[in-house]
Amino acid sequence: LGLSDFCQPAGEGESPNFPYCIIIKPVYEPTSPCSPDFMSDLQSIPTGTILYDLYACPTPFAVGDAKQLQRIGRIKTLSKMIPNGPNSPLFFKHQRKEEDLDMRPDWNAFLQKKTKIKVKGKGTGTIHQMAGWRLFESQIAQGTYQDYEAEE
Repeated sequence: LGLSDFCQPAGEGESPNFPYCIIIKPVYEPTSPCSPDFMSDLQSIPTGTILYDLYACPTPFAVGDAKQLQRIGRIKTLSKMIPNGPNSPLFFKHQRKEEDLDMRPDWNAFLQKKTKIKVKGKGTGTIHQMAGWRLFESQIAQGTYQDYEAEE
């Protein structure tokens, strides 16, 4: 999915600065993940609970380097969960990745190059093929990412 719509340009007439991809890693572990009463379980999550960690891979050139991965934020509850009905105005628009690549043509050419990155079950492919949850999950587990959300 494209990310450039999330970002603001640094100044007038400049292109926005946006990462190649964002990784949303679950942190919260429900007491009973397969509960038949899922909605009630969601409503019992306490205020202040961290649900997800957000990581960014700044460019496709950084995909193979766990030290360039960045933890840039967290999704945390600020209130109790509130159910939302089917007629809610809540809407998520997905942006096409091609819009990002139009803004960064150097990325597009690089994404098509063959590379060797150690990923469970895969060893060779293009950056575009290799940059997925298995790779980023293993990089996060290494703990060498840049942490902008470290607790002091």
